[in-house]
Amino acid sequence: MTKITLNTETFTVPLDKLEPDERNVRLTGREIDVPELAHNIAHEGLLHGLGVRPVLNDSGEPTGRYGVVIGGRRLAALKLLVKKQRLAKDEPVTCFAVKPAALTSAGLAENLQRVPMHPADAYVAFARMSGEGLCDAEIAVRFGLSPTTVQKRLRLGRLSPALLDALRANRISEPVAQAFAITDDVEAQDRIFAKVQGRAWIDPAVVRAMLTEGEVPSHDRRVALIGLAAYEQAGGGVRRDLFADDAGGGVTLTDPGLLDRLVLEKLAAEGDRLRADGWQDVSVSMMPPEDIRGFYAAPFDREPLSEDADRRLTELSEQYDALVEQGEAEGLTDEEEERLDAIQAEITAIEAATETYSDATKTVGRAFVFLGDGGLRVVRGLPRAGQTTPQTADEIGSAEEDDEHGTDDQAKPDHKKPVLSATLTAELQAHRTAALQARVAQMPDLALRLVVHSLLLCRSHGGYRTVAKISGYEPNLQQACRTIADTEAVRMVSEMHDRRGDQEPGEHADLLPWLLSLDNAEVLTVLAPLVASTVDAGCEDWSQGAGRSLAAGVAAAARLDMTEWWTPTVETYFGRVTKAQIGLAVAEAGAGPFNTEGKKAEVAAAAARLVADTGWLPAMLRTPPADNGEAANSGL
Repeated sequence: MTKITLNTETFTVPLDKLEPDERNVRLTGREIDVPELAHNIAHEGLLHGLGVRPVLNDSGEPTGRYGVVIGGRRLAALKLLVKKQRLAKDEPVTCFAVKPAALTSAGLAENLQRVPMHPADAYVAFARMSGEGLCDAEIAVRFGLSPTTVQKRLRLGRLSPALLDALRANRISEPVAQAFAITDDVEAQDRIFAKVQGRAWIDPAVVRAMLTEGEVPSHDRRVALIGLAAYEQAGGGVRRDLFADDAGGGVTLTDPGLLDRLVLEKLAAEGDRLRADGWQDVSVSMMPPEDIRGFYAAPFDREPLSEDADRRLTELSEQYDALVEQGEAEGLTDEEEERLDAIQAEITAIEAATETYSDATKTVGRAFVFLGDGGLRVVRGLPRAGQTTPQTADEIGSAEEDDEHGTDDQAKPDHKKPVLSATLTAELQAHRTAALQARVAQMPDLALRLVVHSLLLCRSHGGYRTVAKISGYEPNLQQACRTIADTEAVRMVSEMHDRRGDQEPGEHADLLPWLLSLDNAEVLTVLAPLVASTVDAGCEDWSQGAGRSLAAGVAAAARLDMTEWWTPTVETYFGRVTKAQIGLAVAEAGAGPFNTEGKKAEVAAAAARLVADTGWLPAMLRTPPADNGEAANSGL
């Protein structure tokens, strides 16, 4: 047997005498990550020499130049260092000669006869470098990476040994490992891993939820009121998920008690300001108070706007109208949507600053301070008849009589059922169906009963009265309401479907084995959004006889409260109905007296402010109360 020689004779060639060779077998991806490789060579040196052959002239004589057959990316990285003046153009480069008979095979062998490093080992190596004294910035420079990428790899390299072993053995995916990396508490990682490792699939979202249980997400309205910076300045702890995709960076607050205290302090400060302004009865609470329904909006006068305020209000109104027109024509970006909200908030603040209340109103009425969806809310009200002490002030004394008989300045709405436009009716029905779908998706037990109910009806009654369509038919809500996809209800159900899609096998033949591997609770979480998407709330007006509607029975069983999913605003309702219907809505909300005279836009805006937080809904969106008798009559 012929003995082989492993040592290959090396020699140096000035860098400016080296050039790419056409016989290099790598034709694709020659430019990939060359800057990163240059960074690494600058710090670690050239770890592997270049395989070369002499460049000959037309006569077959050596020219003194060499073509690089093996190491084309390394040559490109060296040339880049020369271009950046970090390397001499004639720097000696270690090379070895490639035999003419091996020009192809040697290059192919170098690229194929190697095994890529497992990501888990790479992460551990990054963590080891950090432990040896290299800072994040130094590691980033050496490998041409961003500091954020280095931080992510370090976090993964510091996972518990059990998780790293599971990653190496492909028992967990990289997204699952990233979910565990939300904390550097190795004991917590192992504790949660012990709970989930036996499952057929592990949902990264579930892992994150288990590791951050009891923490407050940064998009919570309490955080919006206080501000994350103020919370941190007060000593509050924050956890940041390096692998989060959302704009908030996966930030959670670890001290809910401190957050609540800061919120209450801010609400209390507003309450003190109102008391100093003359309001003798001020109610401060975190949530909208129940007894606010016992009050209607207090009447107020308006002071004239200053010239500056009037000019600013005109500018804002023009900007608002322009953005609305643009949105209707071509849609708005997220930044433009935020700008629209900011303009509306500033308009509201300017208008609110002109409101003045009489001393009598401040004596008899009550100011409510609480945390609403839009932040800190202040509602000033007068007690409805029979709710609190009778009203005695001259300015208010006739309010109860006006409620019963009306005044010349009040709207005298027609109390017949209002006729809404077909477009608005369809939109309200779409919102109702989307909200009912969201509620069913949140209630797996109800979803299961709807499936059984539909199958029973199909077997015994032809299925014509089913609410959930087992065929998988989904109502086309987008056709009825083009903005329905932007609602919380639709987003919630869509996200549930996305999570299921990430978990279920791609081949239809694998679906049943996958379902059989799940326990009953997991199957229900799969079932609920699937059933929910087939739910159709129908077009009946439930306020006109809920017992005759099967969909109304499902809504009652689902405890559907449309105030959680839809809000009456100028855009969603008041700007799209008549002034008589606006007056009727305000009267039904108990927010009167209300004058509907004036420009339609101003009347609609005033009504929206009065009705806010009263819980009023159009008849189409009113849900029948949950009642066992009704549920029985509905067939559930």
